[in-house]
Amino acid sequence: MAFVTTVLLLQCIPEADAKLGSFTLETMIGESDSIVIGFVRSVTADENGSIVATIKINKTLKGDTANELVISVDRSWTCDISEAKAGERILLFIFSDKKTGKNRISESGRGRMPIDSVDGKEYATFWREVIMPQGVEIIPGPEPMYKFIQRARLSDLLAYINKVTKKSPNPH
Repeated sequence: MAFVTTVLLLQCIPEADAKLGSFTLETMIGESDSIVIGFVRSVTADENGSIVATIKINKTLKGDTANELVISVDRSWTCDISEAKAGERILLFIFSDKKTGKNRISESGRGRMPIDSVDGKEYATFWREVIMPQGVEIIPGPEPMYKFIQRARLSDLLAYINKVTKKSPNPH
């Protein structure tokens, strides 16, 4: 009888999930040390076996200006979606990990927004945890069956990033 009661009680307990909470684009801008648009030149393993991506920077929106940047794309926990794909063009929000000294993608990988074109307009793909401000055009993501992945009009994002970074001076 005790076994049956225990099983029934366990079935009533909600499943424990690790999950990243939602946050605003403004928060991600503020918490990022750098924001850039660039091309992923390569994705390789470094001497310690960590996966790193080399980014050729085309435009710096926040942070120090450089021609190239190396970032870690190792995943730090279950819900971390950090990755990079060689050849992709991306809008990238980056922070410097104080523990490791490595540059990483902000917000457990949500700061990686691949750029593509739809009907002659450029869009950046994002996950729904990033709450976009009003005025940013949103369309379905590249795979419409995944409703939690959407696209935001790149020109709207750039205008908003510019507005937010001009409002609060960069401490770097």
